[in-house]
Amino acid sequence: MLPLHRTTSSSTFGANAPTINPRARGVMASVMSGDRYDDDDAKGMKKNAVSSVANKATLVVDVSRFPSPPASSSSALVSPPSIPSSAVAAVASPTSTSSSTPPSPAAAGSPADPNSQQGQLPANAKEDKVEQKASPEKDATPSQQQPLSNSDAIQNSNAAASNAATSIDLSIWDDSRSLPLPVEKFTHHYPPLLMSQKDLSQDHRKQIWEARAQAAKRAFSHAWIFSDFLLCVGPISKSGDSWLNMGITILDALDTALVLKNETIFKKAAKWVIDGGLSMNADVNANVFETTIRVIGGLLSAHHLCDGPEKEGLLKQAVRVADKFMPAYETSKSGIPINSINLAKGIATSPGGQFSSTAEATTVQLELKYLSHLTGDPKYWNAAQKVSQILYKGPQGDKTHPNDGLVPIYINPDTGDFVGSEFRLGSRADSYYEYLAKQYLQTNGTEPFFRDEYRFALHKGIKAHLLMRSAPSGLLYIRELMGPIKGEGARKVDKFDHLVCYVAGTMALAATKGKRVPLDPIERAKVLSGVEMEELYMAEELARSCYEMYRQTATGLASEIVFWRPAKDEVSTTKELDKTWARFEGKGNTGFPHALEGLKESKEGELLVDFDIHPLDRHNLLRPEAVESFFYREWGWPVFRSFEQWSKVSSGGYTSLNDVLTVPPPTRDKMESFFLGETLKYFYLLFSEDSILPLDKYVFNTECHPLPKEMRPKVLWMS
Repeated sequence: MLPLHRTTSSSTFGANAPTINPRARGVMASVMSGDRYDDDDAKGMKKNAVSSVANKATLVVDVSRFPSPPASSSSALVSPPSIPSSAVAAVASPTSTSSSTPPSPAAAGSPADPNSQQGQLPANAKEDKVEQKASPEKDATPSQQQPLSNSDAIQNSNAAASNAATSIDLSIWDDSRSLPLPVEKFTHHYPPLLMSQKDLSQDHRKQIWEARAQAAKRAFSHAWIFSDFLLCVGPISKSGDSWLNMGITILDALDTALVLKNETIFKKAAKWVIDGGLSMNADVNANVFETTIRVIGGLLSAHHLCDGPEKEGLLKQAVRVADKFMPAYETSKSGIPINSINLAKGIATSPGGQFSSTAEATTVQLELKYLSHLTGDPKYWNAAQKVSQILYKGPQGDKTHPNDGLVPIYINPDTGDFVGSEFRLGSRADSYYEYLAKQYLQTNGTEPFFRDEYRFALHKGIKAHLLMRSAPSGLLYIRELMGPIKGEGARKVDKFDHLVCYVAGTMALAATKGKRVPLDPIERAKVLSGVEMEELYMAEELARSCYEMYRQTATGLASEIVFWRPAKDEVSTTKELDKTWARFEGKGNTGFPHALEGLKESKEGELLVDFDIHPLDRHNLLRPEAVESFFYREWGWPVFRSFEQWSKVSSGGYTSLNDVLTVPPPTRDKMESFFLGETLKYFYLLFSEDSILPLDKYVFNTECHPLPKEMRPKVLWMS
């Protein structure tokens, strides 16, 4: 699961425009020579990027399609502190001058007036520079500051103009050390957006994002609660759920520790794994899918990233686990894996029913194929490829084409046939579509069959049957469909799982193959096809919708499920979408559309503008899918702060929440393994430099375990 790059608008904000996620599952901005914008926001953008085009393409955002928050707004639940536009540290050149009139304050969460004077303290601000204090934590840097409340951080603006080139009050931009704050002092709309601060230098912006990446590293250290068997940790009660009895939290977090360079945690976890902690002898039924993506995927990724003595031991454990689960494939009547293995008996079983989840049965290929690549043993590759053979190349032909590439959420492992007529991209179907795209990428484009199947499902199925816009903002989202795709009796439901947010990242990744591309449509058309541009447009629109699922709640955190309010005139909206797609196909000669150009921005603090949340769906499980797909760094920071505020447990760990509409939210006392394996890893990659795990070199499995793109297909029947 993974990451667009950083982008800015040259026309409106210059160096202060939106920042694109350097890890957002797909697109990266290329660097141009000559005049440069600030490194974090524009990553080498020419000031006249559209008219001055170099050989390497550059990401450019037209900010007319990226609406800014209003100049004044407030939280619906708390009164946010005033944020003077001069709250930004004094960063002007020592020789520069400022107006003697202090600028007007801006409300919390809104960017300061881009026309206001920067680098000047308001009359009531303190002249003292915030005391710098080294953190006792291992990953702290000397520039990190003593934790301050929102208002204290703002008042302690850096007034040292003589030292402006190298000094900045980071506590204004990273207040994570002071979280959680008292409820009445916290607002998830703080701090002001970096894109609105014209006087922040390239060096200062880099410092801010480095500090935020360090905050994600601290969160991982805080989240780590060592256990020899837990899938889910109860961080409040210090209890846990053994479930698979396989140390899932440890295994999911192995490669996160390596990526975040936390050697202490990695050594401790790897020792447990290699020294026999992964026993696999309990009398429990272990799910094949969960074991494959979390355990095998985690071990393989850690093996690849590790350069220490643990490397070969991790691979041996991956082989041992895979061999334990091979009966799920070998004893299946069709080749579709049976959903569980009893660890004590070593036999395949289907607890809870005859049918398997489609996503679970079809999300094993990346891990098993890479294992064959490493070991030279074809049995893992062949087991994974057999699943695809049953679906696409059996006697009945391609079983997905009668439904325009969409697949029902259940499959019968005895026959290999789909069951029912319920279609969605959330639970029980999600990673089926993800792995179509990623299998193509994993073998460096040498298996175009998987790309074609993915595109057929996206354009003939998802785009044609499931897309709709919300009211009143016009956000793009994906519906669910109950009933036959074709003919009478189908019912569309505006339900949207948080899980569906992965789609935006997958679309961006498939469209760009993880390489840098321009964001300006004119320049993008020189390196992408119309189909790829269309897919990238959909990706950005869907990612923004997922961001709004956080922005439009009282806590700043998304619920497990939302029900979108569809556009009032659905027929006209469908026609409008058809016209948009036609523009990418060159019909009508009206130019390529900009993503988000039709978005009607809601005010900060307005709640549930575009969707409803049912009482049983208000919980937040610390899920990663939205962060994985965020296009802009600035979208990720308020979400991270909200987790720090509401989910952080003082004694260690982070807890799921029962109600994101209540402040403070009631806790659930449960931390899923994917919070360490995925969510915190995505936050770190979002805030850090894009040279870490570049997307044209890696493909991430559905549990955020990076695997290198160094394979070629072993079986050619599908080419």
